[in-house]
Amino acid sequence: MALTQKELGYISDELASEQLIIKKYQTAVNQVTDPQLKNLFQKNIGIHQNHYNSLLNLLR
Repeated sequence: MALTQKELGYISDELASEQLIIKKYQTAVNQVTDPQLKNLFQKNIGIHQNHYNSLLNLLR
């Protein structure tokens, strides 16, 4: 099933949003010293990386 231009635009926007979220969490991981916060941020990076990968798979 082919995606419409509008759907492709939505996916593109979401990919950009997920990338930004991942970068912000990576910055946070590098700035905090609390191990629990680092762990939480790293888990969130994994969640958003999975979202990014899922969206990317829609384009294949």
